[in-house]
Parts: sequence; structure tokens; C-alpha cells
Amino acid sequence: VKLGPGPSGLTPAIEKMPDREPEIIHRRITEHRGNMQRVIDGIKEAVESSFDKGERDGVAPPLSGD
Repeated sequence: VKLGPGPSGLTPAIEKMPDREPEIIHRRITEHRGNMQRVIDGIKEAVESSFDKGERDGVAPPLSGD
């Protein structure tokens, strides 16, 4: 995500429908929030499953015999 001044991917839509700018921006924010939540959920699932597999402190035990 690039946040800052200047045009964005939303600019063309807002230029075509300036009366819907708040709705367009709200939808994009909602999309970002959903994506960020999926990342957090994925990290949480990965950490929890590593503990379920007997890993300690999120680190897999070393291979035996090597």
C-alpha cells in the first residue's frame, strides 16, 4: 500500500463519480481492513499450529540424526 499525496488507483473512479467519493474511499478502506485482518489471522494460525506440532517458542525442533 502506498499512502500519500498524489493520484492513486482510486483517482479515476473519483474523477468519474465525484459525488460518490466518500463511498469509494470507504469501500477501499474496508478492503484494506479485511486484507490486513486475513494476514493477522494467518499469522495467528501459523503460530498456533506450530505449537500444536510440538515446536517450542515457534521454532521447529532440529532434525535428529543430522
